[in-house]
Amino acid sequence: MLTLRTRFYQAEKWTNNNAQTNNNNDIATRELLSYEIPSLINAQRIISAVSKVGQVDLKDKAKMRKLLDEVTKDVRDSLAESYEKEWNALNQNERDEVYKDIVAQCKAFMTEYFLKK
Repeated sequence: MLTLRTRFYQAEKWTNNNAQTNNNNDIATRELLSYEIPSLINAQRIISAVSKVGQVDLKDKAKMRKLLDEVTKDVRDSLAESYEKEWNALNQNERDEVYKDIVAQCKAFMTEYFLKK
């Protein structure tokens, strides 16, 4: 281990031992996937979902819910496809946690998107 004094003058060789292991890998994988969610949520994805669901009114809760479901499903599928290895490494509970993150971030983005219109 490097001391504070030599920390900035000497680099350690990176090995797998430096990476998080065992139970921390699951957390690291969930964090990685959750970190990538915002990059997948954009206006084009909402426009695409609107084309499938139809025009929505902010006051129509059922239609807004349907739109949210469409966007979150699309984001989840894209995340699972882009990070197939990491997604498949998660158990169902972990996938559910990531999906909760997707829903929360999609809600926030959609709220901002429709308030700007």
